[in-house]
This record gives sequence, C-alpha cells and structure tokens, in this order.
Amino acid sequence: MFRTLLAAFTVVAPTVLPVAAHDHDHAHSKSTLEFHENKGQWPSQVLYRAKTGAGVVFVERSAFTYVVTSGGAPHGRPVDPALDKPLVEHAYRVHFEGGMATGHSGLEPQRHYVNYFLGDDRSKWASGVGVFTGAMLDEVYPGVGLRMDGHGGLKYDWVVRAGVDPSVITMRFEGQDGVRVADGLLYVETQAGTVIEQRPVAWQVRGTEHIPLRCEYVQDGDRIRYTFPDGWDRSLAMVIDPTVVFSSYSGSFGDNFGFTATYDATGHLYGGGMVRETGYPVTLGVVQATFAGPSITGTDMGISKFAPDGSSLIWSTYLGGSQSEVPHSLIVNSADELFILGTTNSSNFPTTVGCYDNLFGGGITPTFAGTSYGFTYTGGTDIVVVHLNSTATALIGSTFVGGSGNDGLNEFTPTSRNYGDPFRGEIILDANEDPIVASSTSSKGLFTSAGATQASNGGGQDAFIFRMDAALTTMPWATYYGGSGVDAGYGVQVSGNGEIFLSGGSTSSNLPMSGNGALNSAQGGVDGFIARFHPTGSPMLSSTYVGTTGYDQSYFVQLDVTNEVYVVGQTTGPYPVTPGKYNNPNGTQFIHKFSGDLSTSVWSTRIGSTGNENISPSAFLVSNCGQIYFSGWAGSTNSFGSGGISSSTIGLPTTPDAFQSTIDGSDFYLIVLNQDAVSLEYATFFGGSASEHVDGGTSRFDKNGIVYQAVCAGCGGLTFPTTPGVHSNTNNSTNCN
Repeated sequence: MFRTLLAAFTVVAPTVLPVAAHDHDHAHSKSTLEFHENKGQWPSQVLYRAKTGAGVVFVERSAFTYVVTSGGAPHGRPVDPALDKPLVEHAYRVHFEGGMATGHSGLEPQRHYVNYFLGDDRSKWASGVGVFTGAMLDEVYPGVGLRMDGHGGLKYDWVVRAGVDPSVITMRFEGQDGVRVADGLLYVETQAGTVIEQRPVAWQVRGTEHIPLRCEYVQDGDRIRYTFPDGWDRSLAMVIDPTVVFSSYSGSFGDNFGFTATYDATGHLYGGGMVRETGYPVTLGVVQATFAGPSITGTDMGISKFAPDGSSLIWSTYLGGSQSEVPHSLIVNSADELFILGTTNSSNFPTTVGCYDNLFGGGITPTFAGTSYGFTYTGGTDIVVVHLNSTATALIGSTFVGGSGNDGLNEFTPTSRNYGDPFRGEIILDANEDPIVASSTSSKGLFTSAGATQASNGGGQDAFIFRMDAALTTMPWATYYGGSGVDAGYGVQVSGNGEIFLSGGSTSSNLPMSGNGALNSAQGGVDGFIARFHPTGSPMLSSTYVGTTGYDQSYFVQLDVTNEVYVVGQTTGPYPVTPGKYNNPNGTQFIHKFSGDLSTSVWSTRIGSTGNENISPSAFLVSNCGQIYFSGWAGSTNSFGSGGISSSTIGLPTTPDAFQSTIDGSDFYLIVLNQDAVSLEYATFFGGSASEHVDGGTSRFDKNGIVYQAVCAGCGGLTFPTTPGVHSNTNNSTNCN
C-alpha cells in the first residue's frame, strides 16, 4: 500500500557568494522580512531589527541577538487558556567571537519608512526610519563580511575574500538552553522551542563550471565553526543554498494516499489525503475520530496539521460519510482555520446547520473509478466545501455543492491525462477571506448568479467557478465556463486589485471569449485557457486560449506583484520559446507569462526533457521577487493517465547544489528560475526507492519558496528520505496497491 508522506521542501534560490553561508530555519514568515534601521529607538549597539514569524532578530556589529517566541493567542485575540499555550519568550545571542564590523549598510532600500512613537520618553522616539530587505556588515573579520537577507525568510551568508581562511569565523552562542550539531543540522534549544539552522551547502564556481564542496559545522562547546572536509580553492567563488526543512511520514497504519497540502502564516504544514481504513493517527477532541466509510471499498479524508519543523503532529482527523470522499485542495485563513475542497458520494457527509446545500445531488459512477484508485464513487459525486476551526474540533461550515450530474471531477479524457487529474481543482481566499473555488462539473442546472458569464452547461463537462461566504451558507457568485467539448477548471487566483483568474484545459473551439485576448481561437486538440473576471465575479473581463496544434493544458495560474499572469502546463506541440529565456528546447512542460489583461503574450519557455511530457504539475509559484518555482512528479505510476506515453524523471537537468541528483525515474522534481526565467537558479530531485507520486489535488509554495507537499511514497515498505526528529521516520506499509 502507499503511504501518505507530508513533506516540506526548502528551495529558496541560491545566493552567489565567495564562501560559507547557511539558512536560519525561520520558514515561518509569509513575506519578505523588513530590516528597520536604528535611529535611537533601541539600544546603541543595535544596527537593525527584523521581525520573523518566530520572534525578532537584532543585528549588531559583533553579534546577533534572537528573541524567540511561542504560544499566546494568535492575531491579537484574548488568550483562551483552553486553547492557547502560555506565551513564552527566550533571548539568546550569537557572538562573532574576535570579530567586529567596521561598517554596515542596509540593502535594497524600500520606498516606505516607519515611525516609532512608543511611550512618553521622546528621546526613544524615531521618525523616518529606513526599511531594507537585508543588511551588510563589512569586515567582521579581516577579509570577511556578513550579509543578511530577508527575501526567503531569515538568511545570513559569510562573504570571504579570496585568500582568507574561513576558519577565522567563530560563532559563540550565549543564553540558550543548549546547542548541538546532529545529522549535519545545528539545533539551538530554547524555552520557546528549538531553532534549526540548516546544513551549510557550498560549491565553487570556475567560469561556467560548478564545483560542489562539502561544508560542515564543527562544534566546540558553545562555539560553532565551518569546515570543508575535502578542501577548497581560495581563488574561486562559492555558492551556498538551503536544503530540506522537514520530511515526515504521516504515521498511519491504514492505507492512505497523499493528495493536497498547504501552510499557515507560522509555517505549519497541513496535509490531506484519502484514508481507506482505520489506523490513521487522530488526536483528542477532533471533529471525527473514527473511520466512517466501508472498509476496503470506501475512503474518508485524512487531514493533519504538523509543527513547522515536522517534529510533532498538532492535530489530525478523519472527515467523511458512509461512502467515499477525497480532498482536492486546502487553504488556511489568518485565524489558522482550514478550508477544504473535496468530492464525495456520501449522502450523509457531515454538513452544518444553515449551510448552502445539505442534500447530496448524486450522479453516475464515474468512468475513471475502479482499480486505478482503489475505490469507487458509486452513484456519482458532489463537491464538498468544509471550514474547520483552528483546532479541528468543530466545523464552522460544511456544505455540498452539486446537481444531478457528477460534480468536482475531471473525469473525461483527453483533459484527464495524468494519474490524479480527476481530482484537480483549487480553493483560495479573497481579500475578505471568503473562499473561491475552481472545479469541474457535468451537472446541468447548477446555480449561477445574475449576470454570470455562462448561465448553463455548454457541453458534457464544463469548468465551474464560484465564491461563497466564509460560513458556507451563501453563494454570491457562480458561473459555468465551457464550450461544446470537454472543459476542466484547475487553478484560480485573485490579483491585487481583486480580479479573479481561472485556468484549465479544453477541447472546445467555442469557449466564451471576452476582451482582446492574446489567442482568441482554439488551436486544435486540447488547449489551455485563462479567464479573467471582475472582482465581483461578473462580468468576465477577458480570456485567452493557451496552446499549440498539439495537446496543451494550463494547470496552475499565478500573479506577480504587478498583477501580470503566469501559467504552467504540459505540451506536445511546438510551444514557442522566447529568446533569452532559460529553456530545454524539447521540454514538454511550458511556463507562459501574459499581461494582466491577457491581451499580450509577454514570454514563454519550455522546461523538462524529451519524452517526459507527463511530469504532472503539483505546485507553482511566482514569488514577490519574481522568481518562478515549479514542482511536479513523473514515473511509472503516471502511465495510467498517459495512454502508455513515457513518464520519467530521467534526463531532467539539476544544479550542482541539488539536494538529490540520483534517481530511479519515479521521483519529484523541483526547479527555480530567476526573474522572468532568464536563468536556472536551482533544480533537484526528491524521492526514494519507490514510485513517488500524488493521487490528485493541489500543493503549494509559500511566497518564500517553501513547498508544502503531500506525497504517496514508500510503496511496499520501501524508502523515502525523511529528516531527523520529525513526527515519523517509520514507513509502516508492507503492501502496495
């Protein structure tokens, strides 16, 4: 049987510097950190201060001072002793022993500034305080500088000039409960929790050649230094990059398949999968402590929340009725409440009083069901949308969304091409934290709102997009989107000005078109599409096809800080490559950038390798800095959906600092491109000795480039890479279905 693996991978773009650096595990912050200069509001030794999701760090000429916090009530609400742990703060200092910066400067000055008017002592007030994305300390040691960067969480890099021995760098820790190096990681123990600093990874650059180096921590009591066991060339530059934050098995003794994952503002991972029997690890007081479906033939959702470092299971619950259900997509609001998009054929799926629809609509047994996924949806499916409270102890809202046909499934070829494609679709939150859902339906007569772009089903299967209130009692906006062929809705995003973007795939030559789209006509076969809607949902503002004369689908849509639009997908046609972009000329995945109104194709490129068109996309991101992140998987499992077409990770390019460069052909693949795809920043495989894959659904990168991924792995008791100290390093499976 397959095991659900819930894993978080750090793939922040590498920093090119002359010597050693490493990441601090503050994967908790959701956006770029701000470094505020000291203009008298703090003690004189402080140069800059940055808030992280786990506390604050003060940058000084000869030290860092960290204040780590845990517990307390989130988001400023009063402390509830029944729900909240006591607030704990712990400060410790990292001295640059024997070092003292001769100068300093803020990096990337921001346009805005801040004022500090705290208390009644005007001497401690400061106005016009400069804001930066990082800071540089000059000559901390002779020939050695220190660069702090907040783009991907808190990171610091030692900058060592040619000819200088990095062994002069000595970090002495003071005030912590303990400091230790284990399995290459640096652990700093405090009353507020354990801070993990990742393995220092290094390589050197000679022209275009990258030369990997082994770089390790050396501990002497409370002092930490770096060593290069294989030596290093003092005349060459060095590149340092982060590694995996955590990777853990779910700990279940029952069959469970990984479908979807997301994160919250403090870095917790939420994983969702389908569970086929008892044995899934549940915690006390959750909404559903027991398996409800029929053993072997039925499934429940299994939803779990993990600590940011993977060390503990915060809560875990079943969710389902007497038949089968699976989760497709997860998202968390600012109160750490989880929204779930899924499908079910259980007429008694748990709903809440006053919900939008408490009746199962039914349908017919889907054509995909049977041996391929190990369960059936006898009698059809409905969409379900669920809103859990922050502790998973109560349903805030839960509702069916469906008609007399099958809803929530992308069940027909050729749009259902990859293993897991039937369970795509996405749930996100708008600026008011109301859910917006992109999915597919075969039902006729679903509710559509006044002024909807398309009030009725255009063919056998259409995309369907809708917005609900947070309590899931009303549906203010809904529309079909499709033509006379087969159409599927996959991804949805909201721009900074509230406009809604839908992406998907279609065989229709008569999709609804509006505005002056970059490609207003179908190209043949299967095409991708993007549709742009007014913030209220109606009208549709513009739309475009995405594709070639071959097979093309656009799976995920993303927006950058200027509201320009990106999609990622698969292609078998002559997809264009814009000059000057990183590309694999025969690659069968594409990334395409459009103007915010979809009228202009800004650029496009291809990634991957020949014959591997079935790298099934699982997560996609355009960061606040414009870097492009992609995660997907390929291998023998994907032959199910591809009609026998080769699906393998063999031949995909990696970078010298790759976390994993050796593969068996059935692995995950993660890639980072620089802004506007001008070059490759990072690429790695991730996998073990079995066929790792996703059974469907969406996983996510946060804006710092950390991917939160639910995986099926360890088939038949085989291996998958996990990290020390996580919830479970044990694969309990003995079989494989």
